[in-house]
Amino acid sequence: MSEAAEKLPYQLVTEGSCVIVRIEESNEQVLALAISQNLISMLATQKVNVIMEFGLGASLTPPLVRSLMQLRQSLAGYQKQLRIVGLSSPKIAMLKQQGLEHALKSSSSVEDAKADLAQEKTRPLDTRFIEPFLTCPLNVLSLQAATTAKHGKPFKKQVGEKLLGDISGVIGLVADAFTGSVVISFPEATFLKIMSRMLGEEFTQLTPEIQDGAGELTNIVFGQAKVILNERGYNIQTALPSIIVGSDHTVITAGRTPRIVVPFESDAGPFFIEICVSA
Repeated sequence: MSEAAEKLPYQLVTEGSCVIVRIEESNEQVLALAISQNLISMLATQKVNVIMEFGLGASLTPPLVRSLMQLRQSLAGYQKQLRIVGLSSPKIAMLKQQGLEHALKSSSSVEDAKADLAQEKTRPLDTRFIEPFLTCPLNVLSLQAATTAKHGKPFKKQVGEKLLGDISGVIGLVADAFTGSVVISFPEATFLKIMSRMLGEEFTQLTPEIQDGAGELTNIVFGQAKVILNERGYNIQTALPSIIVGSDHTVITAGRTPRIVVPFESDAGPFFIEICVSA
């Protein structure tokens, strides 16, 4: 074993589909550096769930919390998760106060962490999750813009691929088990027709005064879908929409998670909904 390896402040133990990282060094600064320099690249590319097992009296310094968040985000890019074991009640309360209790989830024991990881799905993009985004846009466009539409077959699009429209409303997804985004993207001609119907005035250019309509439509669709999803136990929180304008634009998301694209055809033209989540 090399001198560098001997100085690592942790021990790695593989158990099934998990790697348990047993902390053997109480120096949180050394540990934070070791996570950033060694563990993130090594564990993320192995595509395994990770359990960090701290000893009694472990502290959570800001550099250590940042390193754990980096590790968690790297794992999420490979659809894997992080659990932390051994934190005292005050440390768990501190994470909750900082709003990190869902990102850095704590378990009471290694066995509990393994059971939790075995039960929890790493991605909620199943039929029950996507279904509201198939039906809610149809209702919203019918009521708000007297526009009829139907959805096509969803497909995957890789990270970094450009959106299919010229103006997009983007809204963040924040829930207990995941974060992500929903995007509604309109080609310019489709958006102008929909806005003309919504506002009762003919629009032929994508002027700033009507661009807010993309955010408004996204917000209404998301609001209706959120009600349905929360009734199904997803516990999605409220978020504010933003707007992106211009051909060949894209949305940058953390991790390497593909986006699910739902194409729609309407009597105003095509548009698209894109969904992406990360555990």
